[in-house]
Amino acid sequence: MGEHSDLVNTWYPHFDKREFDYVVSVFADDAILIVGDGDSEGAVPYGGRFVGIAQIKHYYAGRFMLAGASPFGIIRPFCGLADGIMREFGRWVIVGAKIEDTTPDRTSSIYNGNFLHVWSFNPHGKVASLSMYFDTDGN
Repeated sequence: MGEHSDLVNTWYPHFDKREFDYVVSVFADDAILIVGDGDSEGAVPYGGRFVGIAQIKHYYAGRFMLAGASPFGIIRPFCGLADGIMREFGRWVIVGAKIEDTTPDRTSSIYNGNFLHVWSFNPHGKVASLSMYFDTDGN
């Protein structure tokens, strides 16, 4: 693996553990985060476009609230990376796998299907953008 894919591979376990400081530390101050890019914009209720570190921090603070209190549901273990793909191409890292997300009470599925994450890095090794695509046929 390369330097960028090593960072991405490390980021997911920190995300699963809701380690806010690490999760947001990888983003550049002017980074762009798009959750539900392209035709998958409405695939998850916590989607949106977040520009700049302040908006990205606000987004992840909401995602990491205690289960039951968060409007975004619960964080599910990042299932599928072992069965998915991760490839580094220069300044880009592409990750594709499967994920399941449920409501806080775990009675309803929010999303269950494939996703594609496209990470890009600036010359300083910080995340310049992260675009998340969801398979709209996944639910």
